[in-house]
Amino acid sequence: MAAIIELEAALLKVAPDAFNRDQPWFKTWSTAGKQHDYSAGISLIKEFEGVHLEAYADPLHGWDVATIGYGTTRYGDGRKVQRGDKITSVESDMLLRLEVDRIGKHLAAAIPHWDDMSDKQKGALISFSYNLGPAFYGAAGFETISKRLRDKAWTEVPTAFELYRNPGSNVEAGLLRRRRAEGKLWLEGMTSQPVQQQGFGNPLQVPFYQQMDSSTDQGRRMCFSSCCAMLLEYLKPGTLKGANGDDQYLKRVLQYGDTTDAAAQVKALGSYGIKARFVTNASFATLEQQIAKGVPVACGYLHRGPITKPSGGGHYLLVVGHTPDAVIVHDPFGEADLINGTTLPKPARFAHYSRKNWGRRWCVEGAGTGWAILAER
Repeated sequence: MAAIIELEAALLKVAPDAFNRDQPWFKTWSTAGKQHDYSAGISLIKEFEGVHLEAYADPLHGWDVATIGYGTTRYGDGRKVQRGDKITSVESDMLLRLEVDRIGKHLAAAIPHWDDMSDKQKGALISFSYNLGPAFYGAAGFETISKRLRDKAWTEVPTAFELYRNPGSNVEAGLLRRRRAEGKLWLEGMTSQPVQQQGFGNPLQVPFYQQMDSSTDQGRRMCFSSCCAMLLEYLKPGTLKGANGDDQYLKRVLQYGDTTDAAAQVKALGSYGIKARFVTNASFATLEQQIAKGVPVACGYLHRGPITKPSGGGHYLLVVGHTPDAVIVHDPFGEADLINGTTLPKPARFAHYSRKNWGRRWCVEGAGTGWAILAER
């Protein structure tokens, strides 16, 4: 390995860009079936691991697990990293690539449907594995993500990622950012799948906003605005900036009325060039028609009280897809317990809400009485 690293270093001095994956050689090599492009996953690993060119003590295990580069604990020849070791940036990149290739081979042999995944989806799983270990699939504690990968429930993988963040620890916030970045990369990879290139796809690949991370004082009551912000950003990508784009949209809504006011929402969408109307006679057929047109639907329903007697002031979610038995939703507040009328402490991105139970809370006056914002492309 040392010889290879020395050769690469020498070549980089002569041609610094020679190893970039945007060079013609890489396209020829990858299309010949000899190499996958894991560059997006590698970028995530670099972002969250950071690089250290001198060995340091693992934060959890101390010097028993000396670490170097981008989290490397063993060199390519199997030797353990030792206190006092130093490497160059070229060597750190080489070690990272070797580990990524090793993880990729392990996952390819272990995870069902691997060959059906895009390189970005594989990159997301490699970043996840680099952090948590490549033997996660099928292991104790990883039942949720293992099941979703096994069942090819790909739209639900990002929410599964977010379960693995050491809740309550001092590293939870950082791990949650990483899990969300991996989920975003996974979804970007899904849009490159052939099935997503036919029509608009089902579910629609809509960006997700959480209302409770708002920097305003409206967080607990801005579900309607968060949903319409997701709708806007999907139809007109790049309109809203950053992870709290719904705060920007809320500011526009408040120019026309309260965040709970349907008329204010319609006017705010209109100000961005989105023609929309509020209806109280929507049905599941309405939702399916909108999804087929490539338009997600903000729906208001009674989220409190038992399923036998829904109550509450109402809550909005965004329908982004459907199955024969469920609607697929982005719920900006969290996943709903449709039976008991509470909210579960977990994200609700591409969550599946049963038609039977959610329908009783949405069409409370009978079939075809659902509240919804119907927008046009």
